[in-house]
Amino acid sequence: MARFDFRNMKIFQGLVREGVKRGNMAVAKLAQNSMRDNFSRTGRYTSSAPGMPPNIRRGFLRRSIQVRPKGDISAEVWSDAVYAKILDRGGVIRPKRAKYLVVPVNDAARRFSEVKQGSLRNYPFDLKKLKSGRMYLTGRFTQNAGFYKDASGKRVRVTPKNEPVFRLAKSVTIKKRPYVQPTLDRIKGPESLRYFKGGVEHYIKRVFGVEFKI
Repeated sequence: MARFDFRNMKIFQGLVREGVKRGNMAVAKLAQNSMRDNFSRTGRYTSSAPGMPPNIRRGFLRRSIQVRPKGDISAEVWSDAVYAKILDRGGVIRPKRAKYLVVPVNDAARRFSEVKQGSLRNYPFDLKKLKSGRMYLTGRFTQNAGFYKDASGKRVRVTPKNEPVFRLAKSVTIKKRPYVQPTLDRIKGPESLRYFKGGVEHYIKRVFGVEFKI
């Protein structure tokens, strides 16, 4: 007569939960790698087209995409980049602690944003307001800039191309550049199942020392 002993079921259940967690972590790693590979490479200071995945500029967002366990058997892909969500879904950005957002206009301004230390107030900038109401901060970093006279006869300094120019804006609309949902669409189905099975089987082999296929 066969006899079953259920006294160690808690140990068995723990092993099953851990195996499922390892399988889910394997799927999360697949999503992480696929998401990182989904970013476009269209030049350091060139934005990707709206509707396409974000362009790699400094690589911070791409590197910030990580995986971690969540609960007993789940895993998640996450990012601590503050702009991760708005790049993926689009939206409107407004200033929280200042009156205006400072938006780079040219490549010189984008390069300056990467190396500057502290506030723009620490650097020599001129405030220019156009008749349209738009306002700009223009750097005064080039000494040999030329001048011209405007219609009123006022002497106006020419802004060289290598000087940073920033636009002051009360809000900026970010176009959607999805990278999460395209990744999920790409890996769902057989690909995810294969990684899940691989994660579980690898764990069972490591614990019990035997091959096991599910």
